[in-house]
This record gives sequence, C-alpha cells and structure tokens, in this order.
Amino acid sequence: MSTRALYVSMIQDYWGNSILDFTQKVLMLQRLCSTAVAPTAEDANPLHIVVAPEYFFRKSPAAAVRKLKDSYHATDSLGVPRISPATFAHFAGSKDKSTMFSRAERELLEFHMIQATKGRNVLVIPGTIFWTQTTPTIGRFGKVTGRGIVRNTMLVIYRGNVIKSYHKMVESHELDSFETKAFDFHGGHNDGTFEAGGLSIGAEVCADHTGSNNLKSTVISRANPHMTRDAVFLHNKLSAQNRDGSKANDIGLDVHIVVSDGMAFTSSAARKGGCAIHCDTKQPLAVKMSHPTSGALADVAPIGNRHWLVKLEQSTERAQSFQNAKTAMAANFKPR
Repeated sequence: MSTRALYVSMIQDYWGNSILDFTQKVLMLQRLCSTAVAPTAEDANPLHIVVAPEYFFRKSPAAAVRKLKDSYHATDSLGVPRISPATFAHFAGSKDKSTMFSRAERELLEFHMIQATKGRNVLVIPGTIFWTQTTPTIGRFGKVTGRGIVRNTMLVIYRGNVIKSYHKMVESHELDSFETKAFDFHGGHNDGTFEAGGLSIGAEVCADHTGSNNLKSTVISRANPHMTRDAVFLHNKLSAQNRDGSKANDIGLDVHIVVSDGMAFTSSAARKGGCAIHCDTKQPLAVKMSHPTSGALADVAPIGNRHWLVKLEQSTERAQSFQNAKTAMAANFKPR
C-alpha cells in the first residue's frame, strides 16, 4: 500500500460555557467540511477528517439562558411576553434544566452532515450528540411516572453516508441533578472501528478510552478472534510501551481518534507509522504521528488554525507484528 496523506480539521468548544446554538454549530462543521483540500505528492485525493469534541451537540446552560432571554424579551402579536417572568426566573442562571437534544435534532444533524460530505472525500465526526431516545412521562403535579432514556452518541459520516453510530458505553457524570430525576443513561455495546478511504480507523468517546473495553483491546481481539480474555490481556502487555516511549509491538489501526471532555489521551491504538487524533473540550487539540519503526508518538505541527497535514508512513513491522506477539504468547502464556 502506498503512502497516504491525511488532512485533519478540529473544532474546540466547551459545551458548559458555549453560547452557540444547534444551527451555529452545524454551520461551523459545514464550513470545515467544505474546506478545499489540495492533493499532495503522496496522495492525489487525501482523506479530510473533521472532528468536534464530546458534547459538542449538547444544549449548554449558557446557550439555554441566552435563548430564554431572547424569548423573554420577545412578545406575541398582542404584546404579551412569550414566557412569564416566573418561568424565566426559574431557569435564568441555573443549570436545573434538561440539556439534551431531541431525536428530531439528532436526525437533522445527520441530514446536514450527509449533505456536507456527499461527493467529497470527507469523514466527519461531529463530536457527540447528547439526546433523548425516549422522553419521560409526567403525571399529575409534575411527577415523573415513566423515566426517559438518554444516550451520548458519536456519529461517523463519510461521503454522504452514516457508516457508524457509536453510543458511549461508560457513564461518567452524563446527567446533571435535574436530569437524573427524569432520565436513565443507556450505554452502547458496539465498537468504534470502521474503514474510510481505504484506511482502518477507530474512534472512542472519553471514559470509554480508559475503560476495560477500550479501543486498543478491541483491535487486539479483532486481530485474533480466538483469543481469550486472558490472552488479550497478555497481548496488551506484549504491546506495552518500552521505557523510551517506543511501542514494543504494532497493533494495527491507521488512525486512532478520541473525542473527550477534559480527559487525557493515554494509550494509542495506532499502528507504527499511523496517527492519533485527540479532540477535547479543554485540553490542547493534538495530532500525533507514530514512528514507523519504534511506534513512539510525536506531535504534528498544525499547518493553519486547527488544521493539520499528516503523511501516513508504512510500518516495516506491520505484517509481522501480530505473528511475533502470538509466538511470544505461546511461549509465555500458561492457562489458569
């Protein structure tokens, strides 16, 4: 396989303080998706990856209060305020409100991202959308009689198609105090691996990255479906970093993407010569290359404001890496 080029564009926005609404965020992503990507000497049609952080599509308190203020100052045809002063006083400056998007808004996001990537070699991961799969049932006196279901979902859209819908698995402070009264968080069970533009790619969300069923374990298991859980654990050990930061064994993905909300990137599932992308709400955006021989990660300098160009190199050990690990495993692994 020849050397490939990859353009990366990222947005950074902390949902808790954001005053951007749904439409503004969609427009930001659409503009990035339409960015002209020039061919390189290595690749005549480089893949363009556009990424936003976790909770990019969650209604923030700041945006909700701004919208309430706009509604409060607006009046109907008779000059009556659209919301009452009492209602405004309850919500203004308080986080006691539902901050999820609706199913319809999730579907609208999918529609716009499909349109933005049609006919283009563009892969977009619009962060996550925090949305209500089912709404709660409210009885007399405002009492919740049936709890709703909320999910934190990462969509992957490529060339006008939704190729992956990944529901975050590990709950980590997903619901605020108000939301816990009416909603239950439902995690997913599918993995975040997929192919796009001839590249093997994996993406995961925040706490899933540090959970036991993380992307690195998934990649190892897929490489050898006959491995037991103990064997996967041992393969993890065999693939651990050396003291100098290099990777002892290669594990396969061309691109490893993590979207998060205030979490560090801890363990790369990128192959030697591949790249790792970390898009977070608060930490510095990062694109890193894995050295084609050692596997050590090094930062890639941006080519513009939140734009990176990566030249994926071929690993000299890629084809042999799993066989080497299995040989070592056979020599050292003793079933309990």
